[in-house]
Amino acid sequence: MRGANAIFLILFFGHLSALPDTIRIGGLFHPEDEKQEVAFRYAVERVNADRAVLPRAKLLAQVETISPQDSFHASKRVCHLLRSGVAAIFGPQSAPAAAHVQSICDTMELPHLETRWDYRTRRESCLVNLYPHPAALSRAYVDLVRAWGWRSFTIVYENSDGLVRLQELLKAHGPSELPVAVRQLPDSHDYRPLLKQIKNSAESHIVLDCTTERIRDVLQQAQQIGMMSDYHSYLITSLDLHSVDLEEFKYGGTNITSLRLLDPERADVQRVVRDWVYDEARKGRKLQLGHTTAKENMTFIKTETALMYDAVHLFAKALHDLDTSQQIDVRPLSCEAEDTWPHGYSLINYMKIAYVDLVRAWGWRSFTIVYENSDGLVRLQELLKAHGPSELPVAVRQLPDSHDYRPLLKQIKNSAESHIVLDCTTERIRDVLQQAQQIGMMSDYHSYLITSLDLHSVDLEEFKYGGTNITSLRLLDPERADVQRVVRDWVYDEARKGRKLQLGHTTAKENMTFIKTETALMYDAVHLFAKALHDLDTSQQIDVRPLSCEAEDTWPHGYSLINYMKIVEMKGLTGVIKFDHQGFRSDFTLDIIELTRDGLQKAGTWNSSEGVNYTRSYGENQKQIVEILQNKTLIVTTILSSPYCMRREASEKLTGNAQFEGYAIDLIHEISKILGFNYTFKLAPDGRYGSYNRETKEWDGMIRELLEQRADLAIADLTITYDREQVVDFTMPFMNLGISVLYRKPIKQPPNLFSFLSPLSLDVWIYMATAYLGVSVLLFILARFSPYEWDSPRNCLDEPPVLENQFTLLNSLWFTIGSLMQQGSDIAPKAVSTRMVAGMWWFFTLIMISSYTANLAAFLTVERMDSPIESAEDLAKQTKIKYGALKGGSTAAFFRDSNFSTYQRMWSFMESARPSVFATSNKEGEERVVRGKGAYAYLMESTTIEYVVERNCDLTQVGGMLDSKGYGIAMPPNSPYRTAISGAVLKLQEEGKLHILKTKWWKEKRGGGSCRDETSKSSSTANELGLANVGGVFVVLMGGMGVACVIAVCEFVWKSRKVAVDERASLCSEMASELRSALKCPGGGAGGGGGGPGGARDGAGSPYLHYGFSTKSQLH
Repeated sequence: MRGANAIFLILFFGHLSALPDTIRIGGLFHPEDEKQEVAFRYAVERVNADRAVLPRAKLLAQVETISPQDSFHASKRVCHLLRSGVAAIFGPQSAPAAAHVQSICDTMELPHLETRWDYRTRRESCLVNLYPHPAALSRAYVDLVRAWGWRSFTIVYENSDGLVRLQELLKAHGPSELPVAVRQLPDSHDYRPLLKQIKNSAESHIVLDCTTERIRDVLQQAQQIGMMSDYHSYLITSLDLHSVDLEEFKYGGTNITSLRLLDPERADVQRVVRDWVYDEARKGRKLQLGHTTAKENMTFIKTETALMYDAVHLFAKALHDLDTSQQIDVRPLSCEAEDTWPHGYSLINYMKIAYVDLVRAWGWRSFTIVYENSDGLVRLQELLKAHGPSELPVAVRQLPDSHDYRPLLKQIKNSAESHIVLDCTTERIRDVLQQAQQIGMMSDYHSYLITSLDLHSVDLEEFKYGGTNITSLRLLDPERADVQRVVRDWVYDEARKGRKLQLGHTTAKENMTFIKTETALMYDAVHLFAKALHDLDTSQQIDVRPLSCEAEDTWPHGYSLINYMKIVEMKGLTGVIKFDHQGFRSDFTLDIIELTRDGLQKAGTWNSSEGVNYTRSYGENQKQIVEILQNKTLIVTTILSSPYCMRREASEKLTGNAQFEGYAIDLIHEISKILGFNYTFKLAPDGRYGSYNRETKEWDGMIRELLEQRADLAIADLTITYDREQVVDFTMPFMNLGISVLYRKPIKQPPNLFSFLSPLSLDVWIYMATAYLGVSVLLFILARFSPYEWDSPRNCLDEPPVLENQFTLLNSLWFTIGSLMQQGSDIAPKAVSTRMVAGMWWFFTLIMISSYTANLAAFLTVERMDSPIESAEDLAKQTKIKYGALKGGSTAAFFRDSNFSTYQRMWSFMESARPSVFATSNKEGEERVVRGKGAYAYLMESTTIEYVVERNCDLTQVGGMLDSKGYGIAMPPNSPYRTAISGAVLKLQEEGKLHILKTKWWKEKRGGGSCRDETSKSSSTANELGLANVGGVFVVLMGGMGVACVIAVCEFVWKSRKVAVDERASLCSEMASELRSALKCPGGGAGGGGGGPGGARDGAGSPYLHYGFSTKSQLH
């Protein structure tokens, strides 16, 4: 009984879960969809070979070829397939035909699997599309542009689909930001005019949206016009960039970025591709799947090819899972009947389940979307939405229909945009990058985010070494082992069949073939269908019967099968495949791939839940940048400014870098030794530093050279200012400084003739003269009153006593002056009172003479310096001395933009002065200070003043610094070298080499230190006193002797007249007699007869006064 029950259960469940032995599935392909068809057939073979997927049934592929634009015959072919009893329809790729096919499948409730990009955000009930949802894909572009920090970009698109793909990117760019330029590729294959327009707009960030076939042409023509430089970045929207041969762009430095759904290097993908190729070769057919790398011998299939493969597997899995829950029968249907397949919705619902995050992670504030058609706008719609109103506007440019993208790229280049989101077909990516490289938009300063998920299928070899950041996302990892295994099987199977299968780009190194994402998706679609079919077969019996478009009959298992496919989760070539409740594949993981010297490398991942996740560290990024700099030649713009850059003094004509020398030249040389790059110096055409003209809204000087990307670096005494930092990048300062005043040295005043009087003030001299006269009179008076000062000079008793006083008024004056001059006399006080006066006078003269002597040395040796100004405030308070600055320089901008009232007043004075006080160069300003002789002062940086005063001893720095700032090395915006060069400057600073260079060029070279030597010499030796210092003493001496002579003559005449009167002789005869007597006895004789004029006379000439006192009074 138990055995019978067991047999009954086995038979019951066997009948319940029994699928038909053969299940037909239909594939609609266009004549050019050979790869899709191969992926479809091979996926069916793999499902049939894997008994774990559909253990009791086999899939039978029924392929119909239709024209892309022939919707009528497409409908007929679908009806034919329905009548033959297919369980699902795969394809087609064209939108017009797919719409009619979908309508029929919905009516007949038959699962319809697509692997193409579809701009419709809402899907039909029986449709499963394995291609990433447009909104999610567009959001990935927005994230990518934001991660890069693109403030502006140009969208180059091929057709209106590109705009649709990139509409989220356009929406995300707010109205207050820089405008997004949108340029369409021309219908012709000459894209150069368009790329030239983009280049002339100075835009360096390009979003390229075009077919994969056009990518290489666009890049080649961009390269031809110089748009594949280090400053350009391309974001290519094609998911099949890996299928494009980019070998020629690998070394250009241009950043070419894309997204990919398919990792063509994944082992399973390569295995599938190899099987395809081999199978086609076995059948005698050569299968061209895609770009094959010579390095790895890998064939890179396109994304849609992979999706077709996945679609078959998805269907098979859904069919298998559905079979476990219901009995599935597959019967023919008629388009004329109303019958439907009951399992259709079940299977399709089972199957259904990044650029914004990437752009945000990069910090792009502006970027340009370059799209091929409206599909690109749809893909980038989230990126446009995410770009807020406070950011720079996004430029949206459409690729022209022609293959000359250069005019469009030139417009982007001229707009100075270096962040580019490129949305175009995989075929166009390489062309766009090449033409960008031609116009100089593949430089180190450019970043390209390529939206194509098949960037791995594009040959980017020629862009690997250019330094350009090229990034993309991919759904398929073509290097994955399972992917490569599938690809090898494809190739082998096609080769076995005598056909050569060209799946995609094949690398030479690893011998890997990179299939496109759509190719992998087709492969996954078949597996998905098979899985869904298998799962459905476990629950119900499925019969597949023919259907007719004329009948109303439907397949009863259609909804069941489609519902199963919506909920199924499986791992295919394009990763984990699952759908949301609407049947959208909105939850998927994309690889972020960037072009390096080793080719496209995985830099991180993106998914809808976590956003951008970079797996490469900051140190690895910097190491890669330094590697790019190795042996790279950078153009360095500068101006002639001592001592930073000067013409080398030589007897022969010099060219190139040899003609320059200076601090900046040596600094660049030291940095180049650290980072390993080469350099070429080029003078700025206008010889200006770089200032913004508010009328023309243009920059001049070295800043303009950087903005127009004619130079990589700018170095001189270039000040880091806020305005300059808004448009260019600066390294850390290599020199700190501030604004100060250059003025002539104070003039040495000639010493005063009577400078010996300077130690004491006039008041002191007056007080001393008063004290001298007062003490002399006091001494005279006290000597008259004191009896001890009276004395008799005669000691003979026979003569009457006569008392005499030695302190006459003249003698008192003589005694006092002698003491003051530190000289003695034969007059000495005898009384206590007079001695007290004399002692106090001597004390007074000791202190005064000592003080005078101590101060006299300083006044005679120290030179007086006279300067009318001591600071900038002194300049502002007067109008006699003119002052100015360098025209258009940072110093003038400092006063112009200052809010400080003193500096505002100084700026108004400088602006209104006539003639102009501004100089065209610092050398001119220096010369004006010298010529002005104190009537002109020049405001400039303190470091330059230090250099000038070391060589021109007539000039000096007045006052301190008005501000604090620094000199830096400028480079174009978004330069990848800023961190590396700043690190080199910091290293030089730590090693003390910056100080050594400054000492060399400030104090040693070109006459440096001459004024310093003169100063040290004068300070080390005592100053010699010249006649001008002591001339007044000689004047006093000569004056005194002259006065003495005059007095002697007067005395001689007076005495002669007196004698002549007494002797009743004539004055002349008496004067002659006195003169003879004086000449005969120059030394004075003895006795009463001589001794000089009047010597024979009585004592009338005695210096003592005789007072007749009575004897009585004398005795008393």
